[in-house]
Parts: sequence; C-alpha cells; structure tokens
Amino acid sequence: ELKRWRSLRRANMLPLVPQPLVTPQTPAQAGTVVFAPISFALAPLQAQLQATDAVLHKATDRHPCATNDDALTIATRDTYTIGARGDLPAACQRSLPRPVPLLDPWPNVQRVSFRSRMLMLTAKACAMATGCHAAVPDWSGPLTTPEQVVDACNQLGFPILLKADEACGTPRSHDMCAVSDASAVVDALLSVPLPCIAMRLVNHGEVFFKCYCIDARKDGEHDGGGDDDDLWCHASTLPSLPDAASLFRNAGRACVPFHALKSMPVAQAPPHNLPPPPADLLRTIAGHIARAFGLRWFGFDVISNPKGGVYVIDVNYLPSFGNAEGA
Repeated sequence: ELKRWRSLRRANMLPLVPQPLVTPQTPAQAGTVVFAPISFALAPLQAQLQATDAVLHKATDRHPCATNDDALTIATRDTYTIGARGDLPAACQRSLPRPVPLLDPWPNVQRVSFRSRMLMLTAKACAMATGCHAAVPDWSGPLTTPEQVVDACNQLGFPILLKADEACGTPRSHDMCAVSDASAVVDALLSVPLPCIAMRLVNHGEVFFKCYCIDARKDGEHDGGGDDDDLWCHASTLPSLPDAASLFRNAGRACVPFHALKSMPVAQAPPHNLPPPPADLLRTIAGHIARAFGLRWFGFDVISNPKGGVYVIDVNYLPSFGNAEGA
C-alpha cells in the first residue's frame, strides 16, 4: 500500500536507489542492494522478477488476490514462484527457472492473521523465554457466539478487552471494545465482529512498548546461537489506554468501543519518558517469537505486568518501523 511505502520511506527504509551492501560480517562494501516495487498493474510478474533475488511483501494488508493473469503462488514452505491465473496461494502452474525466496513465507505470516492463533504461539514463545518473566494476559477465544463471549468474560473477570479474531486484511480487523462489567457485554458486540477474543484489561502504566525486530540469523541459529548483531530489536515507548477506572469514568459508559489504529483512547499525560524494558530481555523474547512464528521481519507489543515482568499482547508482520530509530 502507498501509505506503508511512505511510512517506510520516512524511516529511510527500502530506498528505490542502489545502496551499499554492508554487513557486520563484511564491513567493506560488498556490492549494492536495490529495492524495486512489484505490481500486478505493471508488466507480467515473470518479467518483473527475472532479476529479483528475494521478495519482501506485506500480504496481510489485504486478503491477497491477483488482478491479472499472474499471481504469486506457493512452491514450497519457504519460497514462492510465479504461477498463472491463480490467487495466492493457488497451486503453481508454471514457474521461473528458479524459486524466488519470499520474506517471509506466506504460511508463516498467516500465523499472525488470527489473534487466537497468534496468542497461542506467543504464549509458547514466552514459556520458552525462561527467566524473562514474560507472559500473555489471560484470554479466551476464538469466541463465535454471544453466549460464548458472555461466559468467557465472566470466567476471565472484568475489565475485559474484546478484539476481532481476524487481525488483518479486513475493514473491521482493528475494531475493539473495553468492557467494565457483564451488563455491557452484549452492547460491546455491536462494535466487535464475531468471532472475537476476550482478554483481561490490565492496568499497565498508560504506555506500551512497540518492539521492531529484524532477524538475520541463519535457520540453525534460532535455538539460541548466532551473533547477537544478527538479531536487531528496537523498542519505542508509546501512549496507551488510560487505567481502567479513568477509561470508563471519562467515557461515562460501561463499554468503550474504538478502532485500534484510528480512535484508541489514550491517557492524557502518559509518562512518555518511561524507558522500555531491558534490551537483553526484549532481545530474548524476540528470538523466541522469531522461532515460534518463523518470521524475520516482525514487531511485538509489550506492556508492564503490575506483578513484575512483562506481558506480550500482540505480534505483527512487517510493521511500519516508523518509530524505530536506526532501522
């Protein structure tokens, strides 16, 4: 999408002119790297990709569908090739002489497409990060009926945050609602589509920490080996929801619907200077998320756990990197 390209451009990422290729392993320039846009509206994809070494995508912005005779189609778990007359990920009908690596593979990216699946994998990653005191807030889902939502909220305890289970690719993916008591659950479902997930709303100091990660380690290094320089992780402090009492008092109602990207109510005077959790802790969590999801370009959101440690509340693929200094 154009807006995402503009965001990446502001972060000085993906420049459309040749850039020196310099890595920690090759401090001297080792050639150049060029980022070139690919479009179904231009020449056939086969012609566009003849000289391409890898494809970076954000297929989760829209449910992918080809608009002409060519479509990216799955060849193996880790590569895509060019097929004809098929929607992603249709069976490949014809291919280039060589597969084109996709960053990241579509089956791996799908693991963040639904919040219920994402939270299960995130909980697994947090459990693997021993000593980090990282966890996922109590949650339940996917919930497909109003009765299931009511039961789940009562079991979890209020306040609750309801979120659409489908995390990306639809107009309602970012519809959410904070709920203070059982009497407001049915009204909240007017604002949040089913299926959804229910998560305990944790008071977390009115800020959250958005972590941007690029994992350049080799596949065999995901178990904890590899050079730390090859796992880049940067965290930014951003304003978040007010504490629950202030949120519902200011709204004057027991349910507060909002769009997470456009209309999220934020604290009036959050502590913007609150430093993120220790870099080593975030790097450890990032490494386990990369392994659990099989992603290399990703982000995750962290909030403080009032009982100590951190909660990981979201994982997404190829974030904007707009607040990532040094990306």
